[in-house]
Amino acid sequence: MIQSILKVKEPFNVNMLAQAAATAAITDDNHIQTSQEVNKLGREFLYKAFSILGLHYTESMSNFVLVKIGINAKDIYEKLLAKGIIVRYGGAWGLPEYVRVSVSTREENAILVGVMSFILQDNH
Repeated sequence: MIQSILKVKEPFNVNMLAQAAATAAITDDNHIQTSQEVNKLGREFLYKAFSILGLHYTESMSNFVLVKIGINAKDIYEKLLAKGIIVRYGGAWGLPEYVRVSVSTREENAILVGVMSFILQDNH
């Protein structure tokens, strides 16, 4: 039964401790302002990097960016996953040419872009 549940569960579940921390965080105005600024800078970094890589993306107000990879999106998704980089494949939403990327720290965003660049060059 557990194996069946694991096949369909989302990779990032939120436990009670995380929920309590989130509840406290949303009442901290300084934390919210800092988080919004980090997220904005992260999105701008990714937008610039995706443009340099020749990838189209959908601008966002959230901590995710939808990136059009093309017909090889699932392959790129799997290669990123094999390198330890988790993005979401858009096929589940009827967008088989896209991946959804989480905005993260500058260092993690740079790693994503570097690995993605290497994989894209290797795919051509």
